[in-house]
Amino acid sequence: MIRRLGPGDLEQVEDLFNTPEVFESIKDDVMQVPGDIDIPGLLAHPKVYFMTYDDKGYGLFIPKNRRVYYVHVFAKKEHRDRGLVDRARKVIGYIYDNTGCEKLLGFIPIKNKPSIAFAAMVGFRQIGPFHAPGGDEMIVEHGPEDL
Repeated sequence: MIRRLGPGDLEQVEDLFNTPEVFESIKDDVMQVPGDIDIPGLLAHPKVYFMTYDDKGYGLFIPKNRRVYYVHVFAKKEHRDRGLVDRARKVIGYIYDNTGCEKLLGFIPIKNKPSIAFAAMVGFRQIGPFHAPGGDEMIVEHGPEDL
């Protein structure tokens, strides 16, 4: 079941972000050290969607504007299975159906080949490199037509 996480899910999100494999995937971009992100504020923000599907994989959707959202995907090692692509597509479909979002953008470190491959399986297209101070990233985009 798809659900939006809120303030009552604080412990679950803190546990997720403190899982070594998840923290490793977000440390360059979401938070530099454990605790340097305002998780309660994130979960309470009315325009930020922190989504899950059966608590097996998570998507954080942050609006850039009314029609474009940035997306970050998180999954514990035990949930990185064949069903993760399907769960991700369902959550993305929910975002398109329940917000004004018309396009998703993601930034993936060039060296993170598994995440680039996962993004492609979900339907994201590579639109170009982004030269960031911490290392080059691949910009990926997704629209409702990519489901």
